[in-house]
Amino acid sequence: MKKQVFLVLTVLSILLFTACNSLSKEEIISEVEENAKEVHSYKVEVDFEDEYPRDEEVEKSSSKTEAFIDLKANQGFIDHTNQHGILYQYYFEGDDVYSDQRGRGNWLLEDDWTEEVVHTIARSDYNAILNYYLPIIKEQENVDMEHKENSYIISYSGGDEEGAELLKLYEGRELEEDTDKAIEMILEIDENTMFIQSFQFRLEEELDEGTMVFQEHRIFSEINEIENIEVPEGVVSY
Repeated sequence: MKKQVFLVLTVLSILLFTACNSLSKEEIISEVEENAKEVHSYKVEVDFEDEYPRDEEVEKSSSKTEAFIDLKANQGFIDHTNQHGILYQYYFEGDDVYSDQRGRGNWLLEDDWTEEVVHTIARSDYNAILNYYLPIIKEQENVDMEHKENSYIISYSGGDEEGAELLKLYEGRELEEDTDKAIEMILEIDENTMFIQSFQFRLEEELDEGTMVFQEHRIFSEINEIENIEVPEGVVSY
């Protein structure tokens, strides 16, 4: 009898746990958007890779970024290693961005933001995921959801329209309508805080020369633990 009671209680506990963790896509995204207001600082690591078909060959490049961001102070420090293995460091405060190549301490104020500066800062932005990617996921019905350990995982694969919209973000250009495009997105969310833990993105466009690929992986950590980002010595003199 005791074994039967224990079995029943175990089954009920499992059912209750499952029910408590069976939030809908709309509920999860709504909480992510709402709780984003509580994200004040964070660390983010970004791995980015792309492939371009050129003259029957494929040019591949990759870059890595590690950034510490304080949203309240509108301040950040970024280490960015580009496709040539060259380290660039960026410090921004408000609308001012300073750069230092190879960690030499020669900080320069960026009067005209280069494409690399814009993309590096954009990929370090927590809210960019909410502004550019979540709206697409919200509109789709064919979204896969999984509850794994302490995280919700949302996955989406899409086609031409979404691909064209998102590639503007990377290339700043309109895509030709007669090319096939495909995207994949995977969003991992902490079930307790409903903060974004990681984001994976892949976009492909079929060109006459071959397949062009963009893919990136962002990992967020130390949320609301970053304080007092140090202003580089070379910036203080400005």
